[in-house]
Amino acid sequence: MATDTHQIDSVVRREEAFYAALTASDVGALDEIISDDLTTFGHSTGVVDTKAEYLAGVREGRYRHGPITRLSGNTRMFGDAAVTIGVIDLTAMPPGAPVRTLRLQQVMVWKQEKSDWRLFLRQATALPL
Repeated sequence: MATDTHQIDSVVRREEAFYAALTASDVGALDEIISDDLTTFGHSTGVVDTKAEYLAGVREGRYRHGPITRLSGNTRMFGDAAVTIGVIDLTAMPPGAPVRTLRLQQVMVWKQEKSDWRLFLRQATALPL
């Protein structure tokens, strides 16, 4: 459907904005992109954060990222929700540890809130490079 194509394009743009905010450690932009109703922000390490915990981690420098490359992604619409399953390469810059590139498979659930898409759930799993 043409409407689905437009909505999917909007979600992909939102995902790109999310990655830009991550690499810039832009807590304000992340706060706006991530839904207040976020249920789970799951990291590939097994750590699971709430929105407040995740934003605090970014603010405090625990979660720092370099370049993020979207290798693949498939977004499907489900009414006012969208699910993206894809693979990214993410440069992790943890404090006191070496910079490393991670290949992650992730599931992102987006929901329409007012006039924009906001991240409702994210779960990442580490893949071999």
